[in-house]
Amino acid sequence: MYASQPLRLAATTSWAALPSLRAESFSVLNRTGSNLLISRTDQTDDTTKRNTLSDGQGSTYRLNGNLSEFSIKGAAADGVEIIAEPTA
Repeated sequence: MYASQPLRLAATTSWAALPSLRAESFSVLNRTGSNLLISRTDQTDDTTKRNTLSDGQGSTYRLNGNLSEFSIKGAAADGVEIIAEPTA
């Protein structure tokens, strides 16, 4: 059995891929004080494929194998909390 991997990240004003970590899903909680944009890394240019999380809002995403499949963007602030669920 594999343990969940908690991460605490900072958002930046440009798109930044999440760290490379094998996982099947992840949950994110926005505690930056402003909106956080989340997108698949290969779709950051497509505004119709972005999710916006308001401060205090969370969501869960499925992966194809690696956390770096997703990117985040927001105000330059700490407070992005992620729990990655590892692959078996």
